[in-house]
Amino acid sequence: MMLLRRHDRYILKSFWASLGAVLLFFTVIVVVIHLADRSGRLMRNAENLRAAGYSPWLLVVEFYATLVPFVWLQIMPLSSVLAAAFSLTRLTRHNELAPLVTTGVSTTRVTLPIIVSGLAIAAGIFLVQERFIPKMSRRNMELARLLEDRQPDRITEVPHFDDPMGARLSMAAYQPMARRLEGALLTFRDPTGSLTELRFYPLLEWVAEEEHWRVAEDGTLFPVGEEAAGSVGVRLPAGEIAPLGAGVGLMEVSVLKDLALGLSTSETADLVEADPDNPRLLFMHQEQYTRCLAPLVLLLLGVPFCLGLGRRSSLPGTSAALWTAALLYTASFLAVRLSSSGDLNPILLAWLPTVSLGALGLAFWLSMRS
Repeated sequence: MMLLRRHDRYILKSFWASLGAVLLFFTVIVVVIHLADRSGRLMRNAENLRAAGYSPWLLVVEFYATLVPFVWLQIMPLSSVLAAAFSLTRLTRHNELAPLVTTGVSTTRVTLPIIVSGLAIAAGIFLVQERFIPKMSRRNMELARLLEDRQPDRITEVPHFDDPMGARLSMAAYQPMARRLEGALLTFRDPTGSLTELRFYPLLEWVAEEEHWRVAEDGTLFPVGEEAAGSVGVRLPAGEIAPLGAGVGLMEVSVLKDLALGLSTSETADLVEADPDNPRLLFMHQEQYTRCLAPLVLLLLGVPFCLGLGRRSSLPGTSAALWTAALLYTASFLAVRLSSSGDLNPILLAWLPTVSLGALGLAFWLSMRS
C-alpha cells in the first residue's frame, strides 16, 4: 500500500501553498508597521551610520532578516490553522472532497496530510528554536541598537541576577562584546534574609582562559550590621577573582533574557539551574516545548470545524480557525499569569493547556464523519 497517495500530494500542496501565503501576508504587515514606526529614527541616524562605516540599508535588511524568523515562530500556530481552513474550504467549494469520500476514503484519512504537516511544523519550530533563534535574536538586538543610535555594546536595561554562589547581582550596565560588568553590586544574605556582605566593583571582566570574573578596578567591601556603623569600607584590589559562580554564558542569558527575542531550551535550563526556586523560570523552560506543539494542537482542534463549516464560503472556516486559536492563546495567557504566583505547579500549568486541548482536538479529529 502506498503511504503517500495522489490526493495526499494534492492536499499537501494546497496546505503548504496556503501556509506560505498566510505567512507572507502577516510578514508584510509586521514589517511595514515596524518600519513605518522606526523610519524617522533611521533617517536621522543614517549619516552617523555612514560615518561609522556602515551601510544603513544593509543594516535594515539584516535587521528584518533576523526579525522575520522570530515573527514566524510567533504566528505559526495561527497561520497553520488558517492555512488548513483555506485549503479545506477550497476542497469543499470545488466539490473535490465528495469523490474521495464516495470511494471510501474517510475525512480523517483525507485530512491526515495536514495533521502530519503539523507534526513537521512542530519539529521544525523546535529545530529553529534550538539552533538559530538565540544567535539571531542577539544579532537583531545589536542591529536595533545601531539603527536607533544607541550604544550597541552597552546595555543598561539589566535585570537583577541570582548567582549560583549565593550573591544577588545588580549592575549599572553590561558590555556583551567586551564581556564586562559595570558598577556590579553583590549582596549576600544568610538563610534568614539578613544582609551579611556587600561588595561593589566598578568594573569586572571575564577571563575566558581561566573562566572567572576578574576585578578590573579596585572595589569596596562595605561593613554590615550594627557594629559596622561608621566603619570605612575595605578595598578589594584589582586583579583578584570576584565571588561569582556564573560563567559568561549563564550571565549573558540571565542579563539578556528580557531583551533578546528568544532563548533555547538549554539556555532556559541554565536559568532554572541558577534559580531553581523561581516558578516563572521553570514555567518558561517548559513553555519552550509546549510552544513547539501549538501548531499541531490548533490543527487537531481546527480541522474538524473547518471541514464541517467551510462548505460554501471561507468565512465560517476562517472564523472557526480564529476561535480555536483564541482558545489556545487565552488558556496559555491564563497559565502564564497563574505561574507568576507560584501557588500552582509551574510544570503542570505549562503543559495543561497543550495536553488538554490537544487531547480534545485528537478526539474531535478521530471522530469526524465521512
